[in-house]
Amino acid sequence: MRVKILTENRVQDFIQYCKTYRSEVDDSFLDDEELKNFSLHHHPTYVLQSDNGELKGVVSLLVNSKENIARFRIFHVETNDISDYQRLFHAVLEAHKELKKVYLFIPIHHQDIADIFQKMQFKTERYAYLLERDDQPVQEPAFPDGFKLRAFQYGQDESVFCDVRNAAFKNQIGFVKMTPETVMEMKNWNDHVDDGILLLYNGQKPVGAVRIGQEFYKEEYYTHIGSLSVVPEYQGKGLGRNLLRAAVLKGREIGMKKAVLSVDSDNEKAVQLYLHEGFQEVQGYVCLFFNLNQ
Repeated sequence: MRVKILTENRVQDFIQYCKTYRSEVDDSFLDDEELKNFSLHHHPTYVLQSDNGELKGVVSLLVNSKENIARFRIFHVETNDISDYQRLFHAVLEAHKELKKVYLFIPIHHQDIADIFQKMQFKTERYAYLLERDDQPVQEPAFPDGFKLRAFQYGQDESVFCDVRNAAFKNQIGFVKMTPETVMEMKNWNDHVDDGILLLYNGQKPVGAVRIGQEFYKEEYYTHIGSLSVVPEYQGKGLGRNLLRAAVLKGREIGMKKAVLSVDSDNEKAVQLYLHEGFQEVQGYVCLFFNLNQ
């Protein structure tokens, strides 16, 4: 078998492979909408081909060029042979020597796949849950006096969003600092919804933020809640709970009755908040990483 860089004439074969095996991997970037917009120009991708040209494995990167780290959109070999995984990984390492770290999420119930990566010297960074909320009623948010929620404005609020989000998550395992450039790009992401970012102020001070997107999940669009952030000195005051309610209601305004989010297992306060607000665990993941600058 041979490893080759994916070419335009085999993109549809790659997409079909992703659809066939996405139930065995983290499918966050493998739904039909994401795959429809897949582009070779932005996502380095390699395939493992048999002698007769059949795809037997694929690896595709989502690269953060600012930090020189990459998340695997998919890294899967149908043979489950570690030597085949190593062939693909070697191709990635040879072609992207600028990368400092690569990582991926694997469903906990596929321990056999996690075992292969651990034998390849990937290390466990953290565990995460995927949580889902059905269309049960949502309480209206009620912020204390002096606090005001307003819509994010592109071209004006990128640094504000970054400052709040980075302050809230800087002590979390796996934290990657967000830049204004990344925030500006959010309006081009596949899950973008208009006015999907909300900022919370105490007077003139920004203290919280939340972003929603649309995620095609279980044959319908869900509100995907991401970057729910409250700066440390304002945590424990119920602001996160009310930001969450505002986000769920915002999604409902544009027709998405259900919601989904992911949360690290070590963020116990956030996990308890989400469960109390009607979310339920539907899947667990292990995050594995490989440092390339050692």
